[in-house]
Amino acid sequence: MPIVTKPNLTNTRTPTANELSADRINEIYDEIGLTDGSDPESINGRLLALEEGAESVPTTRTISTTAPLAGGGDLSANRTLSIAAASAIAAGSMSAAHYSKLEGIASSAAAVGSGVVAVGSSTSDGASASAARVDHVHAHGNQAGGSLHDAASTSVAGFLSAADKTKLDGLSAISVATLSGTSDTADNADSNSLVRCTNSSTVSITIPTGLTPGVTIEYLQEGSGQVRIIAGGGLTLRHNADFLPYTEGQWSSIVVTILDTDEALVRGDLIAA
Repeated sequence: MPIVTKPNLTNTRTPTANELSADRINEIYDEIGLTDGSDPESINGRLLALEEGAESVPTTRTISTTAPLAGGGDLSANRTLSIAAASAIAAGSMSAAHYSKLEGIASSAAAVGSGVVAVGSSTSDGASASAARVDHVHAHGNQAGGSLHDAASTSVAGFLSAADKTKLDGLSAISVATLSGTSDTADNADSNSLVRCTNSSTVSITIPTGLTPGVTIEYLQEGSGQVRIIAGGGLTLRHNADFLPYTEGQWSSIVVTILDTDEALVRGDLIAA
């Protein structure tokens, strides 16, 4: 079998554009493993392999990405590179819808300011060239509690007055209590309540002196026993003189309101005198 002798080439002239230099030829010999005594067939195979892979890139080579580009990796397989859609906190690709929005904004528009603008008493278009002008003014007036709007009434809507707010805060939900016995004494704690009297015998309710003016209690005759309002010592009951402070029948009711510490008003479904 013939053997190959490795030549030792030197540059005797400058190679043309289509020629390899002696140094490059020597490098190729080294790459294909050409040494003195090499097998020609083996050398030929290495040359073919080198020719077929002359344009190849090693699979160990990697593609690295930085945001907003994602993907990459080594070249051992096909790799996909992508760009995610942009968000309020991350850069990315722009959608057609967002592009249309940007196209609709004037070139002279500026970012909206972050300052708080006080509402004034007159309207002004403002001079700032921002999309939403930070110096605009609405004709709304003083919002700090002036008299721009009237207080609400029974027929016209408006602001809630301080006095009405105090009244509302003082109201409480009506509570419902049951009295199964035949007697009871009214108390301030019973105010704003409905007392269901369920006994079949007469039920006597005593109104003592010393209760707080404004205390209001309603007594319902739920049973067959009549409900009677009795004045305690030193207290005066006020009611229509043509009627007695007694319920007129089952499911009728009597309302007692304290007028003063020694005076109470009785009204409702009273029985005729």
